[in-house]
Amino acid sequence: MENPNSTPNFPETEKWQQRDRRRRIGGGIILLIIGSLLFAKVAGAVMPAWLFTWPMILIAIGVFAAFKKGFSDMGWLFPIAVGLVFLAQNEIEGFSPWPYLWPVILIIIGLGMMFRRKRRGGCDGW
Repeated sequence: MENPNSTPNFPETEKWQQRDRRRRIGGGIILLIIGSLLFAKVAGAVMPAWLFTWPMILIAIGVFAAFKKGFSDMGWLFPIAVGLVFLAQNEIEGFSPWPYLWPVILIIIGLGMMFRRKRRGGCDGW
């Protein structure tokens, strides 16, 4: 006889719980890495100068968002891309990302069109 106070074990509930657990673990790992790096810096370890810059904050936000969304939504790529562009501009002598801007935008749009999931209603949104 089943316990009347227990909640039924639905497959959707299990999926949600697994996804939630992965998100918490991913967020925890990111915070552990950031905390360990800050601890090492305060303790006197030699760290690259670029590690504690604002482009790295954007990259960290993007990675955190990717874990939070389970890598399903591609919005997390934007802060990572912006952070990488500005990090490369700061760290690579003579590098200018601006001539590459339009070709990269066109490539991203093309890839998005190729790999976008088809919507259920039969209309793909275009």
